[in-house]
Amino acid sequence: MKSYLQQTTKQTASLALLYILGGIFMCFFSAGVLVNLVRVIGACFLIYGIYQAYLYFAHRTLNSSAAILYGIPCIIGGLILLARPTWLISFFPIVVGVIMLINGILQIQRSMILKDARFTGWGFNTLFAIVLMIGGAFLIFNPMGAVKNLLKIGGIFLIVEGIFMLIQSFETKKYL
Repeated sequence: MKSYLQQTTKQTASLALLYILGGIFMCFFSAGVLVNLVRVIGACFLIYGIYQAYLYFAHRTLNSSAAILYGIPCIIGGLILLARPTWLISFFPIVVGVIMLINGILQIQRSMILKDARFTGWGFNTLFAIVLMIGGAFLIFNPMGAVKNLLKIGGIFLIVEGIFMLIQSFETKKYL
């Protein structure tokens, strides 16, 4: 168990720092930047799809139809993202909510491992996991309410989760 905790402590600390940096980044962007970012992603998909279609039709000697199978969905997806970037943005809170729910479940599992190893502070981790799961459920069941302040809410959740993960990592490290 000690080797498991040592390995996951390093991973948790690294992930926590990424969460904090990502959260700070998200808090300083406006919704307009997010719409433009989705359009840039759509343009990349469109260009890649056109390139794949070109490869398929220009090199008719290829035995594989993989290029066209990648190209057509990328062209369609790129056009949708360029024309309706808010569609992707409206799904984002649901995706973040699902990630938060999964992470909450994993945090509960980790706190139960800490409890079995007789570490103090496992209750704090469990409480945080429950709060995380409630926040995830809110994003899943009320995505439109979250879209208005999507970046700030997501950024705040990432910062808070990153801080708690760092605390958990340091608490676990004390006992190793």
